[in-house]
Amino acid sequence: MRRLRGLVAPAGTPREILLRVNRSVAEAVRAPDLYKRFLERGVELVASASPEDFTAYVKAEFEKKGRLAREAGMRPE
Repeated sequence: MRRLRGLVAPAGTPREILLRVNRSVAEAVRAPDLYKRFLERGVELVASASPEDFTAYVKAEFEKKGRLAREAGMRPE
């Protein structure tokens, strides 16, 4: 099952815009019919609690993937 976690915006987007988008996305993923349609396709919709929560998630994922790449001996070309 894949999880759709969030949307990104350009750097410098005003916080009030980020909050408005976050609220709208959270409201949309709570809609039972939308959630069900995505789930049937193997995607679980998850809304972050806040823009900062999503930023922390993205940073943690980058760190995790970087650690895996280093442990596998991968190097950028």
